[in-house]
Amino acid sequence: MAREYWSRYYWEGIEIPREEERIFMFMDLRSSTAIAEKLGHLKYSSFIRDCFIDINAALLPFRAEVYQYAGGEIVVTWKENEGLKNLRCLRFFFACKKIFIGRAEYYTAQYGLLSEFKARCSYRKSIGRRNWRY
Repeated sequence: MAREYWSRYYWEGIEIPREEERIFMFMDLRSSTAIAEKLGHLKYSSFIRDCFIDINAALLPFRAEVYQYAGGEIVVTWKENEGLKNLRCLRFFFACKKIFIGRAEYYTAQYGLLSEFKARCSYRKSIGRRNWRY
């Protein structure tokens, strides 16, 4: 009985998968391995956390969503019409660069270096599904 309850609880909280056209932006920290070796693992963790916090500040104005964080990479996504409208997907990247330029003094004081990301975009079909019960 308990297994049936939890199984139903879990699966009822997930939407039926659907195919979507999405734009993905893969943003990688340049020289992440060298930076990690220079800073050490604890300070590097703080550094990448600060970078992601700064990137997250640009998400809402450009209607972007975080798909995942993986090491020194953040994957951001848009529904097709949202990302293409006014070139939001490209303007987002340059807004992030502007944020990092504005915070250069902080990064230099805290970590002795500046953060710089490179990015590539991909447009593809994906399976969309949301978990609404956490």
